[in-house]
Amino acid sequence: MRNIEPFFLNKAFPCFLLGLPLILILIIVSGCDKLVTETTQVTVIDTTLGQACLTCHTDSDDSQIVQPREQWENSRHASTELLEATVFFNGDFENTAACGPICHSGNGFVDFIQTGSQANQSQPSTINCFTCHSPHTGNFGTWTLDSLRGNAAQVVLKDASVYDGAKSNMCVHCHQAATVPILNANSALINNRFGPHSSTQANMLIGRSAFLFDTIVVKNSHDSTLGRDGCLTCHFGQGVGASFGEHTFRLEDESGSQLVANCNVAACHVGTLGKTRVVQDFYQFERLDTIAILADSLEILLRAEGILDPSDPMGIVFIPQDTAIPRGLAQILYNYLMFREDGSRGVHNAAYSEQILRESLTRYDSLPRLSSFSASDTAVCFDDTVLFRADSSNNVTTFSWAFGDGTVSSNLTADSVKHVYNKRGIFTVSLTGTGKFGSASVSRANYITVDSVASNFSAAVDSGKAPLNVAFLDLSTGTIDSWEWDFGDTTAIDTSSLQNPIIIYQNIGTYTVQLRVTSPCNTSILTRTGYIKVTAP
Repeated sequence: MRNIEPFFLNKAFPCFLLGLPLILILIIVSGCDKLVTETTQVTVIDTTLGQACLTCHTDSDDSQIVQPREQWENSRHASTELLEATVFFNGDFENTAACGPICHSGNGFVDFIQTGSQANQSQPSTINCFTCHSPHTGNFGTWTLDSLRGNAAQVVLKDASVYDGAKSNMCVHCHQAATVPILNANSALINNRFGPHSSTQANMLIGRSAFLFDTIVVKNSHDSTLGRDGCLTCHFGQGVGASFGEHTFRLEDESGSQLVANCNVAACHVGTLGKTRVVQDFYQFERLDTIAILADSLEILLRAEGILDPSDPMGIVFIPQDTAIPRGLAQILYNYLMFREDGSRGVHNAAYSEQILRESLTRYDSLPRLSSFSASDTAVCFDDTVLFRADSSNNVTTFSWAFGDGTVSSNLTADSVKHVYNKRGIFTVSLTGTGKFGSASVSRANYITVDSVASNFSAAVDSGKAPLNVAFLDLSTGTIDSWEWDFGDTTAIDTSSLQNPIIIYQNIGTYTVQLRVTSPCNTSILTRTGYIKVTAP
């Protein structure tokens, strides 16, 4: 029978460990109880099993742990801003650890990979070495620093596209567009959850998820990287100390210095694919200048539309819209954000970047447009007819009107329409123009006033002893030009043109009261028979 005695009672237990904190001792000796066995009360030390630990935990090779940690400290992953920042994100203040528990915290990512949970973490941790690496997974003897979490054979993106970039598949769980917009046939409401979010690198690298308008063939500049390690082919590659590449994932620093060596390798910018132009600067290509012009042009147009926040110099924060915008304009906005939030200025996939930006600009010129509309008269009477006409329009094939009184006229090919108002009130009128690439709407609040007077009144008292003072109150509605009262008492002053007259009934009797009100639109009469009753004193 084999017995393992506690490590702190074992004679072979190193004495220097007695002075270390318990938690550090546990880390050092975890898995190493197999080095010491006891057979028939004789301690035997196996000097070969410990070599597995020395594969990583060695003081003679800094490349295993020391250097990668230094590189990580110079990476965006090491930033606590991913956890602690409060950002104003498209209309809402968000805590980054809460709005992105999977990708903004180390334990959130681990929890997602292990259980599929997307829940917030009560104590979120920074993204660290063990967020991506799981070196102690599996049986002792098989441990390796190359063991990666979530490194699936392929990753299905949010739009159902498949990314397969070998080791970089793990990165793509986070570095992809977080949402794909669901747009109706003609328009879209841009709320604070619209947009791809801020890490669209996987989508841009494989050329997926943006809207294509004029072509269905996706262009790709870096398709050759996907047969290897995808984005890691360049961003990891061969590093330079703690400054570039490897666990920094940096190819450029704040001073503008660049690591171009990972571009100039076989089958990329040198080698057999005809891409023989050696890279000396990431941005040396004329195509990137073209892409910058296209992106800036789109930004100017989207700012003019009132969609991009004018206070944001980066041009990526948009203003949620209270009203729907044309479907095509929503698609253009999404394409623009897809490009901007990739962050590479087109380097990740120059061909695709140019394709989606150029097609978006072309589509912008084809969007349906309405300037406004006018009416033959905005102050009308009950049962009057009003002629509405669109002032100007482009790329619109049908017009739909909402007159504010509960009636509509839809899918008209003419840009004008007549409408009869048979309700009194103040009405907001809206016009929607629909074309091949969506619809545009314009509305004029409180635009039409329909007048119709209706006579109504009351009396402070309607019975009492003579002489009876009665104050009459006009309750008529509409725009009134004149009042004509008849109090039914032929023995005294029987009429008045005041709005709210006071009358003294001297004689006993029952009196009928009538009020006639007049406006430019109509006259209305209300008669109350036997309304006032006067009795003897």
